[in-house]
Amino acid sequence: MLNGQKLLLFFALLLFLENVQAKVRILTFHFNKPNFIELQYKTFKKFSEDDFEMIVFNDANTLEREKGISEMCERYGIQCVRYQPEWHETDPLNPYLEGILKDPEVYSHVGFSRVGNIQVASQASVRHCHVIQYALDHYGYTHDGPVVIMDGDAFFIRPISICALLESKEIHGIKKLVWTECVDYLWVVFIAFDPRRLPDLEDLRFHLDLIGSNVYDSGAHSYHYLKNHPEVRAEKILGYSSTGFRHWEWASLYDWGFNKREGELIKELPWPQCVEFHMTNRVLHFGASAFTLEGHDEKEACMTRFINDILNH
Repeated sequence: MLNGQKLLLFFALLLFLENVQAKVRILTFHFNKPNFIELQYKTFKKFSEDDFEMIVFNDANTLEREKGISEMCERYGIQCVRYQPEWHETDPLNPYLEGILKDPEVYSHVGFSRVGNIQVASQASVRHCHVIQYALDHYGYTHDGPVVIMDGDAFFIRPISICALLESKEIHGIKKLVWTECVDYLWVVFIAFDPRRLPDLEDLRFHLDLIGSNVYDSGAHSYHYLKNHPEVRAEKILGYSSTGFRHWEWASLYDWGFNKREGELIKELPWPQCVEFHMTNRVLHFGASAFTLEGHDEKEACMTRFINDILNH
């Protein structure tokens, strides 16, 4: 073979290896509801326009839940990583937040149980942040392709390419907006980023944090990362709750960008139950799935019918 042909073959092999390494890694977090893992996997398979791998972080607090999550992952060949319940008690985020919350001038937008001292390790959002950081430390920062962090009750419902989203931005995700204080940050329901293109990568964290004199929910630390790194291009997109559209006429729903099946879901949900539409209707968020709330069974039935319908068409 001529030297030129060998060189072309060498570069073609490098390009192939780069494409293999650039697989999108989706990190998703589950406390209960193993059936949501199945729905996630199926919607990722149908609507992801990129080659991807899905890793489930099993944060179950009972043996029954742990088994249900691990068995569902095994059924679909999904990597399942156990986050041990006792790790929540020793996470370094706990004393950091406790120190902040002891300041009487600080107001928290997140509810914390107070028994004697401030008990942050038992708070759901804090525990979620523990698992997210564990996932980033062990499976996110060192990945050689795009990374997605995604709630266990969030699903792709339209075609989506993470690689395309990140072509002109280093970070792309949901905007959490606090209207009253004009504060916004990346919300952990869905965030995509390219770890290969970010400075001070391990400073990119998504835990609750203090902004001004207020403690904000999961994702708030991203506010400080982006403020400290103005060169990082981040796209934050505001989502919508279905309740705001419940009484709209069909023509208005279509004009806003919803399709027929999405409109049917909006109108079928039992009032005042809601789902959220994010990333220009490409991501659906069930919301508060870790809690047993009145009306959630019917809400879940409506959402499951909707997802099965779009999977079969």
